Amino acid sequence: MSRWLAALSEALAARQSRTALSGLARSLIEHLRVHFEHEENDGFFASITRHAPWLADRSTAVENQHPKLMAELETFAAQTGGAGDGDQDWWHKRDQEFRAFVGNFEKHEEEEHRLLQEAYDRDQGARD
Repeated sequence: MSRWLAALSEALAARQSRTALSGLARSLIEHLRVHFEHEENDGFFASITRHAPWLADRSTAVENQHPKLMAELETFAAQTGGAGDGDQDWWHKRDQEFRAFVGNFEKHEEEEHRLLQEAYDRDQGARD
């Protein structure tokens, strides 16, 4: 995922064409969709809840962030389409929007890692 985030960030910094930016955004959407589907359907959240039932509410809340993050990225991608090169203001707005998305996505991923650590480290600590 970091490769796609970096590619899009670089395209924004270099002010590549809107077509290139839109294509990268669409690719990122598909990678993110697969990433989220994997977590949702392959038991990531279920295993946390099964192993640490006291984290069920937080686990559900984190999983429920997926649609919001997808919508945020899809809105960004929709903004990248269109004719013309985009003026300085246009590029600045897209950069701000993408930075906001990356910040939200990174916070989301950090929360997932915290859930894993809390679910599995708590048991190990009790055995020490």
